[in-house]
Amino acid sequence: MELWLNTNQVELIEQVSRIGILTGITTTPQMLANPNISAEKSLSLVMKKQDGPVGVQLTKGNVESMVDEAEQLNAFSSRIIMQVPVTAVGLEVIHALHHRNIPVMATAIYAPHQALLAFKAGADYVVPFLGAIQDNRQDSYEILELIQGMKNRYSFQGKILASDVRNIDNVIQCTKIGVNGIAIPEVVMKEMLLSHSECLSSVS
Repeated sequence: MELWLNTNQVELIEQVSRIGILTGITTTPQMLANPNISAEKSLSLVMKKQDGPVGVQLTKGNVESMVDEAEQLNAFSSRIIMQVPVTAVGLEVIHALHHRNIPVMATAIYAPHQALLAFKAGADYVVPFLGAIQDNRQDSYEILELIQGMKNRYSFQGKILASDVRNIDNVIQCTKIGVNGIAIPEVVMKEMLLSHSECLSSVS
């Protein structure tokens, strides 16, 4: 089970890294945007605070420019995993990067058919957005189980990384389904790190 942290908060990254449970970091363009430092320096700081991979969203608008952007990021660090939404353009980018041996997370997955296309295109990770699926009044766990069953049935090599979890129960339900990993937002990770009241009473 991989535990990823969706944040740019360096203090939390350091804390979770010290525990030894952190696989890597996922980010958004908004997280890396800082009025005081460049996005490159912000990314470097996140990478410096832990040893794992860092997911970075590609922001260009067409296949050629996104592939160029990915190649530049890969040259900057081989620890960067490209985050690409599963659209028609995104799937073409995923396929192109797969053949260039540049790692990819296929993001913004709301339905099983998107995961199927991402697996077949060569994504290293498929990333269902559980909270957003639930916001669309769909059963996020049922969709996640369908994607997990698809991976098991056809032995797809890509990993399933559940994202947009909203609470601790979401995290535990993901472990019951058996996904490869979970990208946990900082608010949920902070809640998970809080000492349980019964634990505190037992040591007082």
